[in-house]
Amino acid sequence: MAACFSVARTTQWSQTPVDIEVMQALAGQFFKIAVEHEESFVSDGQDPNLIVLAVRYLGGVHAIPPMRDNTHWFFAMLDVLVELVLGNTPPGAEIDPLFRAIEASVAGHRVEWEAWRAEQARRARYENGEDA
Repeated sequence: MAACFSVARTTQWSQTPVDIEVMQALAGQFFKIAVEHEESFVSDGQDPNLIVLAVRYLGGVHAIPPMRDNTHWFFAMLDVLVELVLGNTPPGAEIDPLFRAIEASVAGHRVEWEAWRAEQARRARYENGEDA
């Protein structure tokens, strides 16, 4: 629910105060949408906590204030992420290049992430005097 509240807070952001009850109600709508996928994850042998990560991704990358209380974008984008994870619809040969591009992009991000983590660890060792 915390991830859903974060998405709601982002979409409701304004330079004027927003009623907490409005954000909680919207978070509840996002949560209801997200929970609808839980059974599919469990029956497919996937960790349902991946749904939380997908919600965090949507909140950090795609949620923007103009969306306000619109939940259609959330439903559609979460549905795409779920489809990519569960792979319920096998791609045809004409779509295979798209999946290869997605795989390459994810692999590239993973390499960048590992390099960033290694640099952070190196800096921490240096700051602690362990890597002089």
